[in-house]
Amino acid sequence: MGQGTIMDKDALTFINTAGITDNGQQIAINDLVIALKKANLWSKMVALYPFVGGTVDKHKYNLKNPSKHIISFPSGTNHNTSGVTMYSYNAFMNISTSDLDNNIKDIHLAVYIQNHVNLDNTKDIGQANSSTTNICSMRASFSTAYTTYFDNGNEAYGRLAVRVNGAQGFTLDNQLSGQESIFKNGSKLTTKSYSPANISTGFYLSGYYDTPSYNTRIYSLANIGYGLTDSEQATFYTIIQQYQLSLNRAV
Repeated sequence: MGQGTIMDKDALTFINTAGITDNGQQIAINDLVIALKKANLWSKMVALYPFVGGTVDKHKYNLKNPSKHIISFPSGTNHNTSGVTMYSYNAFMNISTSDLDNNIKDIHLAVYIQNHVNLDNTKDIGQANSSTTNICSMRASFSTAYTTYFDNGNEAYGRLAVRVNGAQGFTLDNQLSGQESIFKNGSKLTTKSYSPANISTGFYLSGYYDTPSYNTRIYSLANIGYGLTDSEQATFYTIIQQYQLSLNRAV
């Protein structure tokens, strides 16, 4: 950033670790961190991937803590200034967010997607202990029905679903105080009372457990964190949308 500019220390750590040299991108990251802290949301983040910088080495780092939950990208991923795209059945990313293992009763999963691509057989973010009866996952939009799913604990009993207008934009699935909710671009679409059983395994982006699947969605951000109140998620969306606007990739 420019000489004399005051920068948040956590933003600076990420920028230095990821090697972000573009001044506009540095400002976007700095403003994002400051806004999250001002809104008291920074502590709710566990693994926040802003997918900034346009390369595999820059996209792998976690903004909340660049020394933890570093993604090892497999072959078959594409990286550019819009974000990350999978082009291979092997291109699913093990996030391994051990901080949240056994804590899916207080969790949110979120993705920011540039394009609508039908996604039939995988998840946008997910984890599972060997079967769909022990799962925590989200799909921003499923097949031509444009249905968003949040599966937590058990697909049969813990599934929350709602129709949406495609996958583009910011989808956030949330579990807090015995309530499951799905939000799209800051608005709550549906909710129900449900308390899932805890599970203990790592998360994946564009997959779950050992079940990746090919898709060409462009992910401009992915996040896993603790459960948010309705007002917190609305504020979170506003902050994330401003971040994407600053990078000229908002939808």
